[in-house]
Amino acid sequence: MNTIPPHPPSPILRRTLNRIRPNCITILTYHRIAPDNMPDTPGKHLGISATKSIFCKQLQLLKNSTNVIPASQLAGWIRGELSLPPNASLITFDDGYRDNLTHALPVLQKLNLPAIIYLSTGNIGSQTPQYWDLAIYGFKKAAHNTYTLPIIGTVQLNYRNIDKICRRWIYAAKYLPPSERNQTTNDLIQALNVTVPTNAFKDLYLSWDEVRSMQSSRIEFGAHTVSHPILSTLPNDVAQQEIINSKLEIAKQLKQSPTSFAYPNGLPGDYNDQHIETLNNAGFDMAFTLSTGTTTRAAVKKNPYKIRRIYIGLKDSPTRFALKLFGASNHHKQSTP
Repeated sequence: MNTIPPHPPSPILRRTLNRIRPNCITILTYHRIAPDNMPDTPGKHLGISATKSIFCKQLQLLKNSTNVIPASQLAGWIRGELSLPPNASLITFDDGYRDNLTHALPVLQKLNLPAIIYLSTGNIGSQTPQYWDLAIYGFKKAAHNTYTLPIIGTVQLNYRNIDKICRRWIYAAKYLPPSERNQTTNDLIQALNVTVPTNAFKDLYLSWDEVRSMQSSRIEFGAHTVSHPILSTLPNDVAQQEIINSKLEIAKQLKQSPTSFAYPNGLPGDYNDQHIETLNNAGFDMAFTLSTGTTTRAAVKKNPYKIRRIYIGLKDSPTRFALKLFGASNHHKQSTP
């Protein structure tokens, strides 16, 4: 079985990679980190990027083969104020889940690595779930039965296909207008005959106090809109408010203004030149997509608002993770949650 060596020969590997691709920048994207003792229940993989132990092995390889930097260093380099090491890399998280504090942060502290979390500010301190979190909850709690579901029609739900059907439903829903999508998600929960307790999402997202507490541990924060819409589905004035208000809320809560932004979903077509203009006018130095693969310094300088990131998911085997890390994912379609 292929595994990631726990301690690769870092000096040799680092020197080799620094020599053959010194101008490469590798940016990893995580969402949720789960405990190692996840219960073996239907849908346990949904929404999870890695377990804590897998996350640790991945970051050990990242540390041993690249030079991990904070996002603020990349922003300073874009402004012409700071330098970059060869073969630089960044660790990013999207959305603002609380397990970034409880499960990811201890690993980052153990390895002494910086990271940045892109916050959907409307979720911070909230118990109101995003549509995909509510959908995931519904599919996990649903009985194994035949259902007629909004958007995708009749399905036979069982232990083995819950992940696949849930992902299919989320993909089908994500480009609906936000108001229609929210109603459709509520219709899904009703169709699945699931009751959602009022405290079901009590500890899903970070609070602002928790966000502030993480700043002393080399964790930075960027903007990811207020309500996590796909920007291209919105009128331009509404998209502008999503971008600007997320920046203003982070500045208010943390007493410093974020310098970088991550597009929700982040694939080509999910943002446009008007959104880039808004980011530039709002004072953001850079913005991250989820277009797959490593990037180069030249590409970042040319398009600082279209920086590639590599999406990491729980189904990434050690071999696949290593291939993504070393650039193979540049030639494959990006996988998104």
